[in-house]
Amino acid sequence: VEVLENAVALIEDEHRVGSSVILEHLGDAYHKAGAVEKARELWGKAAEGIPNSPTAVDKLANLTSGTE
Repeated sequence: VEVLENAVALIEDEHRVGSSVILEHLGDAYHKAGAVEKARELWGKAAEGIPNSPTAVDKLANLTSGTE
């Protein structure tokens, strides 16, 4: 988690090209650690990034529907 947090800290604009991959992976790490709200926040940013992350959109939908 710490390495990915450091990578996210280097992103000056959260919608910078390619940032969605890093945000999604940090969301995955938080989810695995049980920090579901942090995961939701980062997957949301990844879903809105450039390029957007369709898998982050799916992960958000699964959280909402309870099929995570």
